[in-house]
Amino acid sequence: MTIRPTEPALSESDDPAVLRELLRQAQEQLRQYAGFEQVMTDNAARPESLLAEASRVRTASTTTDPDIASALDSLRVHLADAVSALDDLQGKITAPPSINYSEPDNVTSDLPPEPAETEAPTVGQSTRTDVLIHNIGSPALARSAQAHLASQLGVTRADVRELAEGLLRITVEGHAALTSAAFADWETERSRTVLTERLGILEIELTETS
Repeated sequence: MTIRPTEPALSESDDPAVLRELLRQAQEQLRQYAGFEQVMTDNAARPESLLAEASRVRTASTTTDPDIASALDSLRVHLADAVSALDDLQGKITAPPSINYSEPDNVTSDLPPEPAETEAPTVGQSTRTDVLIHNIGSPALARSAQAHLASQLGVTRADVRELAEGLLRITVEGHAALTSAAFADWETERSRTVLTERLGILEIELTETS
């Protein structure tokens, strides 16, 4: 700021008005100097204030209220429990259910259980054989097969169980195992093919002799 110098004539004057004007100008200059000094002081103090504010913010950011910390810990525990529950549920959904199947106690079957290959009936032991004969074309032929089997040595009874679509099933009980040799002298005009022959099962197919 440029300060205009007072005129020499005015500085040497004893006029009260002139003196008051000089005093006013001097006071104005002092106020301006004081303003400049305040601005410089404020500018010098501002960096210190900014540094103090930055330090306070850093301290506040690293300090957590105890209640907030406790709430965060509780939230973490609940989240961990929820994740564990979801994992268990996912395992139950993806894993196939285990089924323990047991055969009912009171299940009966017309066919006897298949014996072991080394098992053989002893003399006098009661046996049961399911006889299946294919290509039985009439009830008369079925009765003939039943009567023939009932007449075999060691056979105590022969019961017709089923005749459907040319398949005859007869249950034979006796004291000796029934074999395909029992049909050697039955329906000699027909040929016989043994399909299955084992203890408890005898399956034969009849065909016309050409």
